[in-house]
Amino acid sequence: METQVRGKFEARGGSNAPSHCNRSSNKEIAQRWVSPKGRAAFGLRLCATRLTYHCGYAAPRGALARTKIVSGKLVINSVTEPNDHPPLKSMRQVLRKCLDEAGSLLQKNLGKAPYHYKGQANLVTLVDEKAQEMVIKNIRRKFPDHNYIAEEGAVKKGESEYTWVIDPLDGTTNYAHGFPMSCVSIGITRKNQAILGGIYDPFRKELFWAEKGKGAYVNGVKCHVSSVKQIKEALLVTGFPYDRIEKSEFYVQFYRAFMEKCHDVRRSGSAALDLAWVACGRADGFWEFKLNPWDVAAGKLIVEEAGGKVTDFKGREWERMEAFGTQTLATNKKIHAEMLRQFHGVPLY
Repeated sequence: METQVRGKFEARGGSNAPSHCNRSSNKEIAQRWVSPKGRAAFGLRLCATRLTYHCGYAAPRGALARTKIVSGKLVINSVTEPNDHPPLKSMRQVLRKCLDEAGSLLQKNLGKAPYHYKGQANLVTLVDEKAQEMVIKNIRRKFPDHNYIAEEGAVKKGESEYTWVIDPLDGTTNYAHGFPMSCVSIGITRKNQAILGGIYDPFRKELFWAEKGKGAYVNGVKCHVSSVKQIKEALLVTGFPYDRIEKSEFYVQFYRAFMEKCHDVRRSGSAALDLAWVACGRADGFWEFKLNPWDVAAGKLIVEEAGGKVTDFKGREWERMEAFGTQTLATNKKIHAEMLRQFHGVPLY
């Protein structure tokens, strides 16, 4: 089968074309598989040697060709590779809807929402709870079998390999005080590996977005981590856990160590935005203890897709959902090893 590109993929007719081509001109064939011999038939896979993209990249075996018949020719409109999971398109749409709707709610109620304490220095507002309800409702409507874990106690664990990790309002203390440094953060994992993530800052109208293997973006424009090579030139960001009163000396020792070595340190009050800002080069590194999966699931992917690195304080990847955020070091990759050295030899909680 010969393929050409004239604005789309075209498989020529003739001896390799399906026998019914001429009778099916311009008829849409929703999901037709192309066989290794070039014949169109349901249930057959695409042969790697039979279809080549215009850039010269061969479609892998098992790719799905979406086709239709035009003027007696089998026209291939698109190719879905085996690792492009069928629900991803819908998941992108639902993720964007969740971020937009929850973000709009945050924007309208800044500094107005009643709140109560769920722990020492740990607030929750009615907006946290309402935004979470909105997000989960959208997920259940489109993906009733998907798992989810959210900050305000909502958990669903089933057989699905997909899990939505939701922080409906990251930066709640800021939000309760009317300080506009908060966001909605949602990451989607497949078998504990982040595949899609979005962080929406409704106060700056900034959407940070990443999909595994496809880069990181801010409002649709590709972003990249900074090029700073040494801590002495770096602007760092950090945060402190809720047990900071009892363990203030422990946490402050790292603040002091980095403050003495870097250009300066900032504390925003939103770990998700800290990660997003590292991803787009506004900050060069971030560290924090005792975060949770919903704080970092989206941000980790966005940083990595922007060219950065995220590990624990020993340089290890997070392998289980329970480990996400327990120790978080995110950098532009260039200063990662230098920052890791500040944790060497110190007993870590």
